[in-house]
Amino acid sequence: MKKMLKNKKLLAIIGGVIIVIAIGITCIVLNMNKKETTPNYQEETHSMYVKINPFVKLTFKEEYYLCQDKNNNEKVCGEQTNKVIGYELINDDAKTFYKDLDFVDKDLYQVLLELCETARDNNVGFENLEITTDSNTVTNENILDYLKENSKYEVNYSVYVNFKEYMNEEEILKEENTQNEKFLVSFDSDGGSKIESQVINKSDKVAKPTNPTKDGYKFVEWQLNGKKFNFNTKITEDITLKAKWEAIEEKENSKENSKENSKDTQETKPSDNSDNNPNSNSETDKKEDKDSNANLTSTLSKINLNDNIMIQVAGYGTMCGWKCFSTNLEELFPDDVDNNNLFLEDKDTIEDFNNKENQIEYDENSEKTAEEKLKEISKKKLPGISNFTYSFSEHKFEYHYNYLVLYYEGKNPFQELEDGLKKQLNQMDKQIENIFKNSYHISGACGEGPEEPTLLTEKLCQEYNLTCDRW
Repeated sequence: MKKMLKNKKLLAIIGGVIIVIAIGITCIVLNMNKKETTPNYQEETHSMYVKINPFVKLTFKEEYYLCQDKNNNEKVCGEQTNKVIGYELINDDAKTFYKDLDFVDKDLYQVLLELCETARDNNVGFENLEITTDSNTVTNENILDYLKENSKYEVNYSVYVNFKEYMNEEEILKEENTQNEKFLVSFDSDGGSKIESQVINKSDKVAKPTNPTKDGYKFVEWQLNGKKFNFNTKITEDITLKAKWEAIEEKENSKENSKENSKDTQETKPSDNSDNNPNSNSETDKKEDKDSNANLTSTLSKINLNDNIMIQVAGYGTMCGWKCFSTNLEELFPDDVDNNNLFLEDKDTIEDFNNKENQIEYDENSEKTAEEKLKEISKKKLPGISNFTYSFSEHKFEYHYNYLVLYYEGKNPFQELEDGLKKQLNQMDKQIENIFKNSYHISGACGEGPEEPTLLTEKLCQEYNLTCDRW
């Protein structure tokens, strides 16, 4: 009996020891797990350059927690936040489109969406969203997924994130300035009416001007280095286009008489105040000219109709041809297609085209996409542009729109207004160019010459989506 009691006592002691050991091990394990999962708060500041057409610098703060797993490896646990704490509008487009916006204290991805949406609200067409940053947690996939999920527009552009551990702002801005290089395109009308020069961004195209006029001659074409100039050519240097003329038969004498009359008029016409003010270019004249424009206040964002602004209405589109998406046009016309253009200018080319037209194969997917985008543009109200129309029939796209041209003689008193109108027109051209970048142009797109100058009125402001008032 004593032996049994002794054994039970021993067993109880052993059981108690085991329980104590188990409790101890459990506590140790719990403490170890607690140490492993204790989050460590992290905060980092990064920079990001965002290039659409507008160019913006964002400064943002990353906040997240690091935890250690059982192997003592650190990993992000919980949700990471990216809050914008500062920004800089770098180029003119950014300063124009985003001047009334504030991005501070907003989520980084929300700001990227707002940059893209606002650009498209202002009719800026773009193919890529280009990002350079020193944060390795921002990825193409994350941004693209967020934009597709939250954008009110179809996200039909690509996202490129370029990670740089060390950001060189000077190098980035230098590259941007190089890409934004501008070139001068001059027009030598060879004795014809004067055509104003154009300042073109690198790789942009020249807007085809109104045909010049010349007594006794018919305008033929613009040439570069003696060859016909293709207005779909991207500009990469300063160039001068020269007018080519064709003499009108039986009007040579009329031309000479016109020149003589013009010469006589110039020789006999007295200059204003020639007796009393021989120095017509004096500082006094310049000051008076400046003072006469001192009260002119119109800009594109707010036009004062009391400034008595003279404008002309011009048109552009495919009035002399059409666009198409073909998969075999160059195979059918290898000698006639030049830079995606097929000009039907002579009898042989026209006859050859008519014979082979039924062999042309078309890209129906591209046609569908182009039609959808044209429909989207037709719904927008663009400042200075009106009556945008398009048609699509038998694989042929045609479009047309009117735009306003500022009219003045001598020095331009409304340079900011004119620059604004030109910028809207360039943006419109870029959108059309993006839609038809993989298409072919049959015949030749031609523009309409501006109408006679007229005074800008409330009715025209309404028609051309301009903000006008009188004060």
